[in-house]
Amino acid sequence: MAYIKVEGVEKTFTKPKSKEVVKALDGVDAEIESGEFVSIVGPSGCGKSTLLRVIAGLDNVNQGSVTIESKEVDGPDPDRGLLFQDYALFPWKTVEENIEFGLKVRGVKKNDRISISEEFIELVNLKGFEKKYPHELSGGMKQRCALARLLANNPKILLMDEPLAAIDAQTRKILQEEVLEIWDKEKKAGREKTVIWVTHSIEEAVFLSDRVLVMSRRPATIKESVEIDLKRPRTDETESDPVFAKLCAQLWSSMKEEAASAILDT
Repeated sequence: MAYIKVEGVEKTFTKPKSKEVVKALDGVDAEIESGEFVSIVGPSGCGKSTLLRVIAGLDNVNQGSVTIESKEVDGPDPDRGLLFQDYALFPWKTVEENIEFGLKVRGVKKNDRISISEEFIELVNLKGFEKKYPHELSGGMKQRCALARLLANNPKILLMDEPLAAIDAQTRKILQEEVLEIWDKEKKAGREKTVIWVTHSIEEAVFLSDRVLVMSRRPATIKESVEIDLKRPRTDETESDPVFAKLCAQLWSSMKEEAASAILDT
């Protein structure tokens, strides 16, 4: 059995103003193995984030099911951590206080919270910024803090909703490599993470992933699953590999018609 199994998932929602009923997902099927890094790409508005929220247990399905280790998802769970592009940091809390927040809610003792916070501050390269507030940090540093807060709670599954979309191109490239380094370090520390990463960037998806799922325009299904046959660790040289260019072209070919149709539908 797959670690995460999405089977025949359908999801509709009603627009608050027009009351129009919109079908976002239409029979989505996907299987993800434990420890896999899977990216999801597709046209704007096709339902990528909706699928992520369904897996997180934040949205109920109208039909179908999501199971994790054969157990049906029926709500949020600490084993599933969700990271958004807007950081969602508490502006009145310092870096270390933001990272410790979830641990405090769970009743972790103060000394243990401090120890865990220090570990992940170092892991995401924020040493020296422990006492800083979010308004004193760059976009990249805010996202590092948000990632450290997520990892401090040790979820088995990381659900990443375009976490680097709001960051400048240079910082984004650096953070892509750092994300993979952190993912690898967590595995070596005995805390293997399964990652589902939503992005609009084909290049980012290919650089990061073991596999990329292509979603169709809305109402969405999984149109294609593409294996990323590139050696790890991924570096600057990865993007010079002819296989990288070939995979990007393959994904764009799969997406191009869907993206064009999605534009006409808006």
